[in-house]
Amino acid sequence: MWPSDSDYACGQFASFDCDYAPGNQNVISCSSIPVGRTNGINDLTVDTSAFLNVIPKSSDVLYVACLDEQPNKCTTFTGSLQLN
Repeated sequence: MWPSDSDYACGQFASFDCDYAPGNQNVISCSSIPVGRTNGINDLTVDTSAFLNVIPKSSDVLYVACLDEQPNKCTTFTGSLQLN
């Protein structure tokens, strides 16, 4: 959690906006919210062709978040999703 006036990536909470297959391309594109913050993620695009070889496809997602100042302090979350 950061102060709401912080100039870092995610403001007070870690929030991201991701688009799956924009323009019908095999990519996932993500940005931090709010956009335009220092150290934010801006239009990070990942090609999904290598692992998205069938549709629909079930997948597991692993999120790992660590503190910049204390990189050994991390939390993880796993979840499942289906890409259609």
